[in-house]
Amino acid sequence: MTPLDRLLARADPLFKSPPFDEKTLPASFKLAPAHKQLLQRRNGGYFWGGALHIFGACAEPAMHSLSAWNEPGLWRAGFGDATGDLIFFAENAFGAQFGLDAAGKIYEFNAELAEIKEIADNFEQWLLIAVEAPDELLSRALVAQWASQHGHLPNGSQLQAYPPFVFA
Repeated sequence: MTPLDRLLARADPLFKSPPFDEKTLPASFKLAPAHKQLLQRRNGGYFWGGALHIFGACAEPAMHSLSAWNEPGLWRAGFGDATGDLIFFAENAFGAQFGLDAAGKIYEFNAELAEIKEIADNFEQWLLIAVEAPDELLSRALVAQWASQHGHLPNGSQLQAYPPFVFA
């Protein structure tokens, strides 16, 4: 089973991805072959019970649109230049963003600290980490614990750590 197949096996069946529409992608966004295949097979979605959200190539719903999520005036404005020129394609349930630069390297933007760190050389390597070592990217146990007490994490929602992880 390929890493993409393994990821797709973890998709949240409650979220129905809209059709893939490549025309909605940001002009500067270059899809890696594996990323394009993911979006063509399942146009993003939620994985591991909401621990990971991969944005889709669509105009609606806005909370799932890769293009809408990367609008400068949306959430990024509050961080000034801290998000750099990255295009964010996914996020974990606590708001850590996964983005790529023009060379295709993948970074994690920690919104709590407004810090960026490189995590993979390309989308394929990020995908491999996501399926082989997801706890390096996601807080699956915390999301599962929350869901066991409160039910399914609603699509488009994020969890907030209290106290913040930075104080742990």
